[in-house]
Formats: sequence, C-alpha cells, structure tokens
Amino acid sequence: ATKAICSDTSPHFAELTELFSDYKFYGNFKTDRWLGVLQAVADDLRSGMLSNVREMVTAEVFTDLSEMAAYLIDQGYHIPAVSVSGAILEDSLRKVCEKSGIKWTGDSSISKLNMELYKGQIYDKVQHGQIDAWSKLRNKVDHGDFTTVDDIDPKDVRRMADGVRDFVSRYLV
Repeated sequence: ATKAICSDTSPHFAELTELFSDYKFYGNFKTDRWLGVLQAVADDLRSGMLSNVREMVTAEVFTDLSEMAAYLIDQGYHIPAVSVSGAILEDSLRKVCEKSGIKWTGDSSISKLNMELYKGQIYDKVQHGQIDAWSKLRNKVDHGDFTTVDDIDPKDVRRMADGVRDFVSRYLV
C-alpha cells in the first residue's frame, strides 16, 4: 500500500522494504520502526506532501479514458470519442471548480461550469471560448444533431481530445 501512495523511489518505501527484508531474513520485526514509518506516511498524506489515493485513481481513470478516446479516433470511431472526451471535460471542470473553491447551483453542465470558472478568473476568455466550442460539439453528438457521421469532422474531434488532455494537465495536475 505504501508503494501505491509513495512510489518505489520514496524514502518511506525504501525504509519499509529494508524492514521487510530484515524481518524476512532474520525474523526481527521492529514494531516501533514499522509504526514510525507508517505514521510518517500518514502525516505526509495529511499535510499534502504526497498525492492522495483519490487523486492517483482519478489520474489513472483519466489516462485510461483519454487513451480510449485517442484509440477510438485512430480506429475511425470519432463520434464516440467526442462523448468520452466530453465526459472527461465535464468531470475535469467540476474538479477545477472544487479545487478553486468555485460554487455553482443546479446542474453541473459544461457550459455552467465553464462560465463559473471564467467569472472566477481561473482562465481567460480564449480558454472559455474553446471549452464552449467543445461543449457544443459534445452536445451535437450526444443529442444526435447530425445527419451522417461525416457531419462531424474527425480533425475537430482529435483537436478536442488533445485539447481536453492539455486542459487537464494545465489545470488539474
């Protein structure tokens, strides 16, 4: 569990590895040292020095979904890629609002969250406009406001997927 929280390059993980080896080879279980290291990990988590587990899981899910959108585009399925990218965007906007202390009432649509973040001066008018364009593309796809798949330009979808990935790395990482 400590490796998942700290990474294998962490001094906490290194010390626990050493303690485990000592126990494994010599049967010497140093309870005080084990508890001390685990307490240090807990203190670091509480103080924000380490990423918390929720952030790591969120990052992993984002990576999986982002890769899924890219895969769908590469395979010629750009319509579902818009929905995936839109879901990532909406969730990310919610998280940026929470991180920035920005409140909203009612639903948490992309357009509402985007407006609140712009009014809160989290980003500029250009970013606001870009997110608005992505929101319109997502709504067009999710509501079936197109006649054929050719009505949705795969290049626009690629730009959206890449832009959402960039947005997340800029505002959430």
